[in-house]
Amino acid sequence: NFRYAFLNERLTYIRKSKLSMSAGWYVPGDQQLHSTYLVCRKAQLLNRDENDQRALIKRVRYEFRQSVLSENYSEASEFFSMLEELNGVHIIDLLLSFANRNRIQLSMLRKLYHGVRFS
Repeated sequence: NFRYAFLNERLTYIRKSKLSMSAGWYVPGDQQLHSTYLVCRKAQLLNRDENDQRALIKRVRYEFRQSVLSENYSEASEFFSMLEELNGVHIIDLLLSFANRNRIQLSMLRKLYHGVRFS
C-alpha cells in the first residue's frame, strides 16, 4: 500500500526565461536537434522488440514534425528518412515532408499554437 498526501494549493510556478536552455529548442539552427537525431539512430540499433520500435517511431515522428515547424530543414529530412526506414510514415508526414522539401515556412503555425496553448 502507498500513502498519498493531497495539498490543494499551487506550489510550483512556471518560470520563462529567454536565456534558459529550453528557450533555444526548436528554433531555426537548433544545434540540439542533430544530437537528438544521433541519439535516435543509436536507439534504432539497440531496439530489441516491436514495443521499442513503436516507441522510437513515435519519438522520431515528434522530432520530425518539430523540425519542420521550426524550419530546421536538414534535420527534418534526416528524421523523415529515418521514419521511412522504420516504416512509420503517415499521410500527415508526407504533407510535412513536401512542405520541408519546398522550404514552406511553418514556424508561425507553431508560434500560434504555443501562444494559444500556453498563454
